[in-house]
Amino acid sequence: MEKFNNFIAIGITGTEKTLIPSGVSGQNTSLVGTASNQGTNTRTVNSTVIVNGLYLTGNKADTEYVVSMFIKDTNYPSRPINVLNNIPIPANNAFFLERAITLLPTQYLAFIMPANKNPANEVIHASASSIEIVD
Repeated sequence: MEKFNNFIAIGITGTEKTLIPSGVSGQNTSLVGTASNQGTNTRTVNSTVIVNGLYLTGNKADTEYVVSMFIKDTNYPSRPINVLNNIPIPANNAFFLERAITLLPTQYLAFIMPANKNPANEVIHASASSIEIVD
């Protein structure tokens, strides 16, 4: 079975943020923002996700941002796989990545705005369009 999902997240400078949680039971939900009242993303347990597009935009139109995005595995969390490394998002623009990214059930997609490359306490919005394959 396949289903279309949009995953969204709001990241803050210097804090790693999960955009698409893993498909591991008990680890398959992530917060959209910093609190549960801002919503959650939920992935079906044991599912594989194919990301079709990523969209990143800053909170302020006149500010440039730098973002890194990576895949992590719940079995090997200290070994990230880089997807984007310090990609600049120019002021008054957004960043769109049209590339298929496959996440196995134990993998999740996260991003960070490095504190040394971004203004303090800034916010970035991320969205991923994906197809979730449930075995």
